[in-house]
Amino acid sequence: MPPRLVAAVSGGPMDGAVLREAYRLAATLGVERVIVLHVVDSTALPAPPDTPEGAAMLRALRERALGVMEASVRVLEALGLEALPAFREGKPCAEIVDFASKARADVVLLGASDGGEPLGSTALCVAARYPGNVLVVKGGGEG
Repeated sequence: MPPRLVAAVSGGPMDGAVLREAYRLAATLGVERVIVLHVVDSTALPAPPDTPEGAAMLRALRERALGVMEASVRVLEALGLEALPAFREGKPCAEIVDFASKARADVVLLGASDGGEPLGSTALCVAARYPGNVLVVKGGGEG
């Protein structure tokens, strides 16, 4: 059975590099399908999601997530890979680790950071907590 790859995308500047690396790794390993995972950080809302303001923010984040996943799937499909979109809400690290564990991913790919730091908190957390392989993609952050 070919390895299972999960590419976690955030809608940030590292997504292009993550998807290119997922394609490269898939081609090397003979993988025909990559799962593209996007997590909406519903824990970071400035208003509780059960308030009108919080609910509106969460709806906007979900709509943005749909666009991020659709764009990511198009990129991988244009390269000849089947891409399966997946969506989660919650704390990004916990959701990525949980999803990848349930999917029995052999490799989780994610960007090093969407901010100015060389290695962001989500990448550090996933690398520390996921029992399988984690490929943290650095550089090449152009969309």
